[in-house]
Amino acid sequence: MTNHNDNAAGFETHPDRGPWTQVPYGRFYPLDPRPEDIDPRDIFHALAQVNRFGGHADDPVSVAQHSVQCAAMASEDGASLGAVYAILMHDAAEAYIGDMQRPLKSVLPEFKKIEAKISAVIKVALQIPHVDEGLIKYYDNKAWMWEKRDLFTTAEETWPHTPDITLPDEVMQAWDWKTSRGVMRECYDQLRRLLG
Repeated sequence: MTNHNDNAAGFETHPDRGPWTQVPYGRFYPLDPRPEDIDPRDIFHALAQVNRFGGHADDPVSVAQHSVQCAAMASEDGASLGAVYAILMHDAAEAYIGDMQRPLKSVLPEFKKIEAKISAVIKVALQIPHVDEGLIKYYDNKAWMWEKRDLFTTAEETWPHTPDITLPDEVMQAWDWKTSRGVMRECYDQLRRLLG
């Protein structure tokens, strides 16, 4: 049996892998992530409860909903199944480390390194194909602008707009967390079946 010890900060550590966090289907070691630690159910569950924009939108919109809507827009535009799958899972690391807002993330290079390492492990564990980062960023920004347009109705300042992005006419409605979790899991399962 592996020995786990409490440290002075109050969290448990593994003698070889460092601190770990409890997740619904096991343990996760953020400083030593490994493919065998990744369970997609943990990702759906956590992302459905992680709010975008640090929780400051008028209605809380989850990272899971954001991920689904990015993938749906890519699919509607004719992206390949592999690209849609990669876009669906582009924020999967946030299930383990949260959704840090862009201005803060830009000045914390160590956090970005940890996030990149976790993302790489998730890609191996879940067989996520390599997709051009520009394509992922396009749909990430498109959803970001859509969310800001419809879910920040009390905001006074004008949000930046990218001219080459046309937003959906549909008014975005925030989903509850159980809907977010269920829809993301359904999309994941369907894409995995189609990809074989």
